[in-house]
Amino acid sequence: MTETKCDVITKVKINTDLKLPPLYSVILINDDITSLMFVIKVIMEVFGHSYEAALSIATNIDEIGFGSVASGLTKELSSHLRDLVISKARAESFPLVAEIKEETNE
Repeated sequence: MTETKCDVITKVKINTDLKLPPLYSVILINDDITSLMFVIKVIMEVFGHSYEAALSIATNIDEIGFGSVASGLTKELSSHLRDLVISKARAESFPLVAEIKEETNE
């Protein structure tokens, strides 16, 4: 038998149009029932902010009506944190609203 040598050349096209997945923020919405102390507590416990940072964020939410407590998160993580905030609020009978918002690159 005769032995033949064959080289196989494969061309691979690399997709350079890949985009990173979008990032999300967790937003708390002010209401007239949820106490400021509860908002500070949940910002510290769920998002790991210091007391001073949590107080500043909570005060800003109270003045403006809403505010971001975390950003640059995956959709899954931001959804989980939002649900955790809502669960803690309902356990204390507070109507606190938390939402996630897709961040824009503007």
